[in-house]
Amino acid sequence: MKKVKYLVFLLGIFLILSSNVLGLECKYSDGRLTATFTINEKKNKASDATINGTLTSTDETNIKNKKQGIENWDSIFKPADIRAKGADYYANHKDCPPFAIFVDRKGQFDFAVFTESHKSEFENYGKSKQGYAIMPLVSSTKDPVKDGTDNDYEGGSCAEYTEKTACENNQYFACIWNETEYGNYCNTDNLLYVSCGDAFDIPHQVPELISFLVNLLKIATPIILIFVSVITLFKAIVASKEDEIKKAQSSLIKKIIAAVMVFFVISIVQFVISKVADSSEQGGMESCLSCFLNNKFSNDNDGCKKSMYYKTNIGGTYICTWIDNGKTFTCKGNR
Repeated sequence: MKKVKYLVFLLGIFLILSSNVLGLECKYSDGRLTATFTINEKKNKASDATINGTLTSTDETNIKNKKQGIENWDSIFKPADIRAKGADYYANHKDCPPFAIFVDRKGQFDFAVFTESHKSEFENYGKSKQGYAIMPLVSSTKDPVKDGTDNDYEGGSCAEYTEKTACENNQYFACIWNETEYGNYCNTDNLLYVSCGDAFDIPHQVPELISFLVNLLKIATPIILIFVSVITLFKAIVASKEDEIKKAQSSLIKKIIAAVMVFFVISIVQFVISKVADSSEQGGMESCLSCFLNNKFSNDNDGCKKSMYYKTNIGGTYICTWIDNGKTFTCKGNR
């Protein structure tokens, strides 16, 4: 029984800690009252707010380290049916909502966040209660978290933003939103690279060019071989020389066989490499070969996504991000 209680206790501690992997601290104040809460950037969840100070009310209620949930983070502000969700604002702006309100309704408290457009609605609601305080946002502080791998990524870059509006309008970095055939991403530039086993930083145009040349060889070679043989045969027929006609016919048959072999050998190699690459690791040699021969990975017609990444310089450290799944790693040689 004691073991069960102990496991439950450890599980509870784990859940508490895991729910507090925080990325953004929001602080509000009207000069007398302050409120602070944090946002889990990965889950778009906000913690309870900590309230301190003196509430502007008839009895000058003193508040000290009071924990209060955000009434309208994931749902509407039900007490007054005000449709302003904090989670929606954060999802669109990747920042703290600009205002917060703390309301005393006869010893029961409400805490909510909102924008300028809903300010009058919340103020009217506060006036109808015992006391209230509208607090503007005074600071929003990033608190990046490591991912726990060998290549710890501390965040704080354009790569964190997954939406165009948040990418272009964030107040921290000079980011540009890139829409490509391989996927959309936020970064300081539009450069993409391909890894090939231990080789990194190959411009993504290189496999496109090589793949084009391979396909050109596969298609053009048989056509040229057959076309040259047909011309030779035609000349022999025009010259009405039986020996030359027989030689031209024999040459044509041989070239047709060679053309078919060239086409099918290249096609079979491309097919086998694509199937082998299905189970290969990201950025591995198999992915690289599939990328260079087929300019795609497996059945993905968008290109070499499993071998493609972009780079961001964060405080002198180059962080690479796979465009296929958004996972990060420290760039080879930190460059």
